[in-house]
Amino acid sequence: EAPYWPSFLNHYASLGVACIHVCVQNDADAKAVEAAAMPSGLRCELHQLPPAVSPDQALKQLPLLALANGAHYTLLVDRDEYLTPLRSDVGVAQLFALFPEVQQFFLPWLMAPFLDGGQTLQRGYWGHIGKPLVRSDCMAAIAFDHGFLVDETHTNLTLKHQETK
Repeated sequence: EAPYWPSFLNHYASLGVACIHVCVQNDADAKAVEAAAMPSGLRCELHQLPPAVSPDQALKQLPLLALANGAHYTLLVDRDEYLTPLRSDVGVAQLFALFPEVQQFFLPWLMAPFLDGGQTLQRGYWGHIGKPLVRSDCMAAIAFDHGFLVDETHTNLTLKHQETK
């Protein structure tokens, strides 16, 4: 997946993402991430996870509080997975505002084998399951690479605000 890295960064920066959290399990991958050129306005937080466990198990050890404190919403993707808005007129905050009781959406995504963000997409395929987009303050754990466990008892701030009116 290494060749996708520059295109991945540019894609998410173009969508307005301000910070990405990158998980690696070895020093070589960590050095590659640290050496990568970041698009303007995008910062990268590196998390070195235990190398002795499978990637799925390592991902479950990601410190979610670090993510929740930095963003209202968290999306879980690999670097060859490109979330493409199906409606460019509806942003993430608007989507969650439309459904204040929802803590996690599973959004369609494209597995895109292209290396240049300016390249016309000619190949690729839709992912088999939606990519998880969650209210960061509702994350309880990472269930697997396509989903978070959410705190079902958490009352969304939007709902609290509506109740006090």
